[in-house]
Amino acid sequence: MGPVEGVHRSWMASVQPYLGWSSGSGARLWGALGYGVGEIEIVDEALVEHYGRQRSGSELRAVAAGGAVRLVSGGAAWVDLKGEGQATRYEVDENGDLIEGLSVRTHRLRVSAEGAKEYTRSTMERGWRRRRSWSSLGRRGRGGDALHAVRAGAGGGAPVRARVASGPAGRGVGAGRGRLAARA
Repeated sequence: MGPVEGVHRSWMASVQPYLGWSSGSGARLWGALGYGVGEIEIVDEALVEHYGRQRSGSELRAVAAGGAVRLVSGGAAWVDLKGEGQATRYEVDENGDLIEGLSVRTHRLRVSAEGAKEYTRSTMERGWRRRRSWSSLGRRGRGGDALHAVRAGAGGGAPVRARVASGPAGRGVGAGRGRLAARA
């Protein structure tokens, strides 16, 4: 039988606890585990008379870990060596009718060096402000059942602020801040 048309739905309930640790010297470790169960449902009006609604269970298992260590530190600038890894397995059970069993495994490894510089500035109305810009250079590998790739990457970023003003006095009605980042 060819592809099944109709409505395809899926849901999953998962738990993914995370644990992190950092030292005063800039070393950091973290880890996460993930487990989820769910269901896939296919409703094809042309086949519902013969097969009915098609349902099958699904399961997700994942593990991830990473860390960083400070290589160089001087004043308000530093360089960290970072690494992380992740592995995931996703399975769909065969239901005996239209849904075939499926098992997909993926993994990812990344190593990078990230440098940052923190600086402060004074403003009359708000006092001292602290900002941090950063840049990184690294290597990433991905793999699994269908994809294998190794590539180098670079990135950088800086903090940004935005304020929305309206009215005759230009009073602010909203403000926000975040991080502008670019990675290649």
